[in-house]
Amino acid sequence: MSPADRLDRDALLAYARGLVGDGMDVELAAVGWGTVELERGEHELAPRRFVHAADEELLGAVASVSRDRDPPIVLLAPRTEGRLAAALARMGEGPVAIYVSLGQEPLDRALAELQHRGLRTRRGMGPFGAIALVLGRRSTLTGGPREPDVLVVGNGWRHGPDERVPSRQ
Repeated sequence: MSPADRLDRDALLAYARGLVGDGMDVELAAVGWGTVELERGEHELAPRRFVHAADEELLGAVASVSRDRDPPIVLLAPRTEGRLAAALARMGEGPVAIYVSLGQEPLDRALAELQHRGLRTRRGMGPFGAIALVLGRRSTLTGGPREPDVLVVGNGWRHGPDERVPSRQ
């Protein structure tokens, strides 16, 4: 059993819901797993099959995605001295990000609602296309000090099992 098999899906979803507030349809799209070295991380989280994906620019990371489990795992390794590198230095390897979808709303409409609720966001691109990092109030994830970043994906984030996520150029 790999460490990713022990993720508490309900706690991660509750954390994301607590951050964005009540009344929004929050769906767990994927979990971002931080590692120092992508290839080693892929090996340690085996037997999953990872597909290289577009860089996660908001966290300063290269990414690989495995859809062999629900929720999918986005393996992230530092590309810059950004948010991911800082999280790895503070907390070590493990869950560092939660990717959520806010119902069937287009990304722009979902972000407008978050801003209306007093949350700041920063837009960028990632393994699921256009995304936004939620900035603002924080809550504590049950079971430890780790507070993962929450990234909102657009309503077209799903890819079928045979489709490839955007790849690095």
